Amino acid sequence: MAEKSRNYRRIVALIYLLLPYTLIKQKLFWRFRKPSDGLPAFICIGAQKAATTWLHEQLKSHPDLCLPEEKEVHYFDWFFYRSLSWYRSRFQNCRAKKRGEVTPGYSVIETGRIRFIRRIMPEVRIVLILRDPVERAWSSARFHFGKELKRDLSEVTEQEFLQHFSKEWVKKRGDYVAILSKWKSVFPKENILVLLNENIDRDPAQNINEVFKFIGVAPHESTVANSRFNVSAELEMPVAVRNYLRRYYAEMVTRLLEEHGVDTSMWSNYRPE
Repeated sequence: MAEKSRNYRRIVALIYLLLPYTLIKQKLFWRFRKPSDGLPAFICIGAQKAATTWLHEQLKSHPDLCLPEEKEVHYFDWFFYRSLSWYRSRFQNCRAKKRGEVTPGYSVIETGRIRFIRRIMPEVRIVLILRDPVERAWSSARFHFGKELKRDLSEVTEQEFLQHFSKEWVKKRGDYVAILSKWKSVFPKENILVLLNENIDRDPAQNINEVFKFIGVAPHESTVANSRFNVSAELEMPVAVRNYLRRYYAEMVTRLLEEHGVDTSMWSNYRPE
């Protein structure tokens, strides 16, 4: 019996060593270890095309904060197979500064990975910027076809835009109710700050200082607070596309106010033209 037990432990150890750094391996590892130092104190999880690049630049300008050179680390979505040491190494030059990162893709990661984030960073602060979902979706589509696919936007048909909006990964990016419900199911509400892109446009200095206060650092006057970054190519939204998006997001916008108390009054009129 003892021999079987030893063999079993050897097999488990071998599997552990051979596995890539997956969620299973991380769960095994962190069950026996306390969270380590050197991990972020705050994370901006999105939303995509909602001033996250602007936020990254403001945070980088604060003398008490430290962010990786690259805006989006993507550890908890694209590179989750890598070691936690690799993730920690993104912040190795931060010394005593508060660490943080901005990766909009984190908004749509699965709940298991959010639980893992809380396990290793139980006090981390989460920042989520929301934008009128119709305008956010249209900006994202222009970015996708224009910058990612290198298309001339004037040659993209309405049907192609509509097909794009029907894709599951596109819908997930704009489902703010699902995003907030998922993150709030793991983190207490006091750990999550929700900002609106429209408020940032109206008063950028006030909004970035709200973020600084939430993170726990002193106010700071940024020299780039009024700048715009990563702007998508301009193209007027076709009426058919706007009506489709308004119909699609109408219920979600209502639920966002009812279930999460987000003031959506400055967003689109969600009745089709």
